[in-house]
Amino acid sequence: MYNVFMDSTIKFLVTMGNLKKIPRTGWLLRGIHGCETVSAHNHRVALICMLLCDKIDSADFEKTLKMALLHEIGETRLGDIPTPVGKKFNKNRVEKEIAGEILSESGLDCYESVIEEYFDGDSIEKTIVDASDKIDMMLQAYEYNRNGFCGAADFFDKIDGFIDKYSGIDEIKKFFIEIKNEIEQKTDF
Repeated sequence: MYNVFMDSTIKFLVTMGNLKKIPRTGWLLRGIHGCETVSAHNHRVALICMLLCDKIDSADFEKTLKMALLHEIGETRLGDIPTPVGKKFNKNRVEKEIAGEILSESGLDCYESVIEEYFDGDSIEKTIVDASDKIDMMLQAYEYNRNGFCGAADFFDKIDGFIDKYSGIDEIKKFFIEIKNEIEQKTDF
């Protein structure tokens, strides 16, 4: 018996598997070869979301995790485009369209509201995913710096801006402050 659900699920999983092959372009542009992939980034973002949701009672854990796991879905077809380039052609709009196409083609329309909220919403869950994305970036820059790749050090200049941006949510602000303290204690600038 032919199982349409299984076919579309496999198609979706294979599509998402492409993220394992796509390097984070920002790191490549800084001369860090063999850098993390979008999938590796996505994994740690989901872990950070999990930890933040444990501390933020008002967050819907399931929705946050779905959003975290799907937030890079558009990059399966578009690739990882650095923010300065993405702003020139509204990368978020294109990624949202691609995400909708992938979910529709895979028969997973039930996740479209999560994608919609991620790209257009203003919820605590979206804020947690956005902050987790930045926290992962800071941690990755810290790891690269610790391993001798100086090209990531400019990311540390952004921490105070993130602390200000997320100052309304104590748990997220504390996370950034802890990272800042760790970086200042263990790196030479």
